[in-house]
Amino acid sequence: MYGKVIVAVDGSDSSQKALQEAKRMLANQVAQEVEVVYVAPTFRNEIFYTDKYNAVLDPLYAQMLAEGEKLLEKCAGELEGYNVKTTLLKGEPPAEIAKLAKNNCDLVIVGSRGKNPISNLILGSVSSRVLQIVDCPVLIIK
Repeated sequence: MYGKVIVAVDGSDSSQKALQEAKRMLANQVAQEVEVVYVAPTFRNEIFYTDKYNAVLDPLYAQMLAEGEKLLEKCAGELEGYNVKTTLLKGEPPAEIAKLAKNNCDLVIVGSRGKNPISNLILGSVSSRVLQIVDCPVLIIK
């Protein structure tokens, strides 16, 4: 039995399957608590960061954060009635998931492929990196 399970979501099909696995675990009392996390990746490069760059990227990033909030609300709705928490983080997704997992987490669930086709050329780059750096067990959902 797992106490706390973290599920990373990004809106992809495999992250939706990861969420459904967490729901199954809650329903079958295999997990006591689920924290659903969305990490908005930061893409600011200090070398190229200028006011012109800022004017283009900041609205896109604000939109990404808003979409993350909506996704977390949807996920919380799908897990209504269970012990669920949602968290929106900013940063490099694998690193932020690993930091969060250090706080009394028994299992991390991630999808095998995210929404970014370029970074998913092999296994998903996020899922592969999470598997490497997280100290607790990781379940990758295909």
